[in-house]
Amino acid sequence: MKPVVALLAVAFASVVAERAHACSAPACNESWTAPDTGKAVPANAPALVFVAGTGPFGGPAPGPPTLKSAAEPIAVTRDGIFLRPSAALPIGELTLEWDEACIYPRPDSGLSPKQISVTVVAPTPLPTALGSATLAYARENVSVWTSSGSCTDVIDSSVARFTLALDPALEKFRAVARFVTRVDGADWGASAWGRAGPVAKPSPYGGDMGVHRHDLVFAACGPSPIGVTDRGVAIGKHTVEIRAEVAGAPAIPAATFDIDLRCDGTKPDGGSVIPDAAIPDASVPDAPVGMDATPDAAPNEETVVSGCGCTTAPAQALPLPFALLALALGLTRRRR
Repeated sequence: MKPVVALLAVAFASVVAERAHACSAPACNESWTAPDTGKAVPANAPALVFVAGTGPFGGPAPGPPTLKSAAEPIAVTRDGIFLRPSAALPIGELTLEWDEACIYPRPDSGLSPKQISVTVVAPTPLPTALGSATLAYARENVSVWTSSGSCTDVIDSSVARFTLALDPALEKFRAVARFVTRVDGADWGASAWGRAGPVAKPSPYGGDMGVHRHDLVFAACGPSPIGVTDRGVAIGKHTVEIRAEVAGAPAIPAATFDIDLRCDGTKPDGGSVIPDAAIPDASVPDAPVGMDATPDAAPNEETVVSGCGCTTAPAQALPLPFALLALALGLTRRRR
């Protein structure tokens, strides 16, 4: 019986190790750009975004990126993650080139050339407004970061989800914009530069597991699973502030509205919270408690608010290695 127990113990350890490995920090992080390849940006964009990647195990640092037109390199000033052109970008196709440090298999130099192509279109006025937003409430299982080794776990929550209909001027700069959300004056979440989703996959920033979405605020209703400390905000009323940022551009006025998160089975009204007569109403119909506010979604659909690269599956029976280990230990005790 001892060899059986030992074998099952090894299987147990391998499962735990695999789960832990799934949430370990990546060996390296790829460089990140906004615009993304193939996207368009106005010629008067104040800046592009370039987040330099990191190589595995302290490899060589890449040099500065190069922006080129078909004719010649374009002069830019590197300001943190911003690349600020010295003049208006030439209309047409541009390439952004750099030496990528996060590459497998790793070349002898530790770096590999990489480039993206973007399209420059006619200049257009910089945005001065966010647009409109609509709000919908739901009761959902929200996925949050856990220290238990499984990367994420779900927690029963009251959710406020807001949908933005961007001002037409802002929409033209979407490829170099992001959205930042604060709740009651404290930072809550931000979207990835130049991407439509709440977080980027793969993550450009590294180690951002547990990052909140910019378009969703939640308050936990149920008990916290083991290893979960993120319960969102407190149940009740909160003030939400959303602002749009265009890379290198002057600040755009933030939009502010109130939300009311409840766990008692009642729900406040949703609908338009930042009305703007110039933009069509993009309201999502308010959904019953326990239903996602997104059309055609299943009840209690899991809402991922983590930047973690793994997924959380629905509750399942005990995995086979765990079950066999428990059975073997029980038989051993009986023989004694």
